[in-house]
Amino acid sequence: MRGISFTRWLSLFIGILLIIGGGLHLFNPIEGTIAVVKLFSIILILIGIIRIVRYFSSYVFKTGSFLIGGILDIILGTIMYRNLETSALAFGILIGFWILFNGIIEIAAAIDFKKLDIKRWWLALITGIIGVIFGFMLINNPVLSAIYLNTIIALYLFISGISFISTFFVLSKFRGMFL
Repeated sequence: MRGISFTRWLSLFIGILLIIGGGLHLFNPIEGTIAVVKLFSIILILIGIIRIVRYFSSYVFKTGSFLIGGILDIILGTIMYRNLETSALAFGILIGFWILFNGIIEIAAAIDFKKLDIKRWWLALITGIIGVIFGFMLINNPVLSAIYLNTIIALYLFISGISFISTFFVLSKFRGMFL
């Protein structure tokens, strides 16, 4: 019973924090994007450290790719951390290229689906066209791409927050079952 009660209240707390975080990202898109890039750069540095430690601590990871990859992760993470504004712009462009290439892949898949007589091939075509257009939009305007990316993050945080809060209410139905 105590575990369910704790989980229930923790879900409510996390949900509220996620919604607040989503609001902060939505109303401060540039600062939110910079925060995401800062977090990403710190994660890269930590991954680099872990790779190097693995390289020196186990024969399983004793490949040059672990050592070189770890060093490159640390260098890239450090460069990104020291140049947050520039990295935020580049991050948006990188996502733009990723969306563009995925759009092209979707269009190619749609053509293959049509050849295979799959009924809803046109959905992949529409998704691909939207991806190509959206990708070009992000690549051509780095500031706008950072804002778009941050808006998506904000929406995700809102949705996750709502999900956690709904868990709070769902768990209240199970309070009496575990006595």
